Amino acid sequence: MKKIKFSALALGIILTVASSFTVKDTIYQWFTPSLTYIEANTLADEETATGYDTNSVNGTLQEKGYTDKTNTNPIQPAGTLAFQLYSH
Repeated sequence: MKKIKFSALALGIILTVASSFTVKDTIYQWFTPSLTYIEANTLADEETATGYDTNSVNGTLQEKGYTDKTNTNPIQPAGTLAFQLYSH
């Protein structure tokens, strides 16, 4: 019974720590569609600062966000196109 409680507690801690990381907290390198560098910023901050969003429906491409060279996200290695922001 103690092993089950310990395992459940350990799993809960792992899930809490893992869920605290979000894509919006990761730094991305932002470029224009013609690949002129703009700045390094998080997705949430870039959406707030520009008013652009990731919804491509009836939108005009304004910025491309690439993963940073220091990005530790194993799903998207550095230099991977992660987001495209559109104006409406």
